[in-house]
Amino acid sequence: MKKLPSLAMALMLCLGLALPAAAYDVGTVGSHTTFFADLGATAAIDPDGTLWAWGTENSQLTDEWYMEGTANPMNLMENVASVAAGQSHMAAIKTDGSLWTWGKNSFGQLGIGLNEQLIHHTPSKIMDDVAAVSCGGEFTAAIKTDGSLWMWGNNNYGQLGIGTLTPAYTPVKVMENVAVITCGESTAAAIKTDGSLWTWGINNSGQLGNGGVSNAEGEWDFACQTVPLKVMDDVVSVSCGGRISAAIKKDGSLWMWGISEDGLFGDGADGAISNGEYNGYPIQTVPAKIMDGNVAAVSCGYDHTAIIKTDGSLWVWGDDRYGELGLGWNTNAEKIISADMKWPIQTVPVKLMDGVAAVNCGDYYTAIVKRDGSLWMWGSNNHNEMGNGWKGNELFSSNWHLQTVPLRSSVEKVALPTNAVLPSIPTVAGFNDVYENDYYADAVAWAKESGVTGGTSATTFSPGSTVTRAQAVTFLWRAAGSPQPAAATSPFTDVTDTGAYYYDAVLWATEQGITGGVGNNRFSVDGTLTYDQMLAMLCRAAGDTTTGDDWSAAAVAWAKEHGLTNGLNFGAKNSCPRSDVVYCLWKQLAY
Repeated sequence: MKKLPSLAMALMLCLGLALPAAAYDVGTVGSHTTFFADLGATAAIDPDGTLWAWGTENSQLTDEWYMEGTANPMNLMENVASVAAGQSHMAAIKTDGSLWTWGKNSFGQLGIGLNEQLIHHTPSKIMDDVAAVSCGGEFTAAIKTDGSLWMWGNNNYGQLGIGTLTPAYTPVKVMENVAVITCGESTAAAIKTDGSLWTWGINNSGQLGNGGVSNAEGEWDFACQTVPLKVMDDVVSVSCGGRISAAIKKDGSLWMWGISEDGLFGDGADGAISNGEYNGYPIQTVPAKIMDGNVAAVSCGYDHTAIIKTDGSLWVWGDDRYGELGLGWNTNAEKIISADMKWPIQTVPVKLMDGVAAVNCGDYYTAIVKRDGSLWMWGSNNHNEMGNGWKGNELFSSNWHLQTVPLRSSVEKVALPTNAVLPSIPTVAGFNDVYENDYYADAVAWAKESGVTGGTSATTFSPGSTVTRAQAVTFLWRAAGSPQPAAATSPFTDVTDTGAYYYDAVLWATEQGITGGVGNNRFSVDGTLTYDQMLAMLCRAAGDTTTGDDWSAAAVAWAKEHGLTNGLNFGAKNSCPRSDVVYCLWKQLAY
């Protein structure tokens, strides 16, 4: 990473601005959160109601993996409807409305009282009739079905909203008629049933959006507000980030406040939108309109923001030093610290992908769920936030793994949140999961019409599903007209069933020099297809060659030269989903 500064410099800069970042939450009226990304832990609820979690910065999962993270998703609970995570604890609402918490309890953030046991790995039931939950850095908030808001845990900056700086070890009632609660590191925001937005907590750099108003001084003499203050009306969604916060109004307009340097508001400049200063940095202490209309969802990380528009497109901007924007460091600007220290930033919103139903930004990474229920992540993987065994496509320093382009999670499906963005857009080719505005729509229609694939069922194409090597060569073979191979006997020990759908396709592909298998006389029928394998097959099918030790780079370069991958964000060794297999095949035939 030639453009990125040392970790020590990055941390020093962050500490000069605000408190260390932790959990960032997003709340929308009437929503249940089915997946969550925070400082180092990721959690997701599958369609069966099973809660899976992986990674960890502290103690949400187990203290045995402290500062490293669990290598693979763990099954934590059944019958779960909503999940939230804080700096070192988690909370879940079960389908019966009961609230459960676990993890570290150093400030009473679990709501079970303060006791000698610092870490609780077994979930404890806190209360019944819970409609929503949110976890801050070391505190928790819950809305009951009667609209009452309850909070507990650390209160060093008035983040509990109870008028004091004293912690609460069990739930305390804060206010009535609350529809949404969302917590940041040491801030909280609530949307009441009348659409009014209220905020409280630390306010040293405009985090609350209330014009810099405060009524107390917390730790380090930072200004804070210990009781909720009204900020604006007609709000349907709010997200508390690390240095920035955002809200969406009923008309679909996006509003932001907080630190406004380096285009963090997507304004294309340093402090173009600001009304004050904090430690030499421009800040905006009241909500500023960023976009007019068509914004359906927003989530803020520590230094980056992601939104989903009403058409299901995902847009990102802000800091990309850890790959948290998913752009592969292909940004429009750099933050220059010195001649040898710089990192990529995106100062204006840029479209990353289509077909997105929900988004959640963690500290230095991002997670999204597509309309087909597939979970994708990118950014820092130092604590195994990706749940893939500490892998990544780039390194920060010597051992910090980063994933700078979207990577699909090993969790097969995630239940769509109740606030999922599902635009009313016509579907394609009879598939209810392929929409007219999807970049692969024409390719899918062609694939069905030409007999390349009829989808995974009569009504689903499953664009985000992985593809096996056998399926990939079968697609190629069908696109070529399903020619009969010259040989009748397979050269591979794992391709022996002459009645298998892929048998003739594998033999034909071998004869054409499209693939030689994976070695040791094996084809790897069920092996997951990667992007470079797919592109290499297409290159050879076109009569070109990709050989030698650097065949992967050669295949990717060939595909780029011929326009097959224009507009795609991918890693050569990442799994290639069905959407991109048919898309690249369609483009290759056109070329």
